[in-house]
Amino acid sequence: MTTTLPLVILCALVASVASSKTERAVQRLPCDSGQFTSGGECCLECPPGEGVVRRCGATQTVCAQCLDTSNATTPSSPSSSSSSSSSSSSSSSSLLL
Repeated sequence: MTTTLPLVILCALVASVASSKTERAVQRLPCDSGQFTSGGECCLECPPGEGVVRRCGATQTVCAQCLDTSNATTPSSPSSSSSSSSSSSSSSSSLLL
């Protein structure tokens, strides 16, 4: 028992140091959006061609494909049309760009 106590203390110290290094590494990671969920997670930005359905807050950002715009922050209307009409709208969108 006398040899296990120092070993347990040593393991606890190593775990403590390792976790503090991990926390510091996480704090250094850049957050492109500059916004965080209430849990501290970096909010995602919607990729081009998708718009914000639900803004980041208590939960992560929810994105959906846009019909006529490509924007990372503007709310968008998710597509509910058939794939043939969405392909024609995406080809007309690309002509506008």
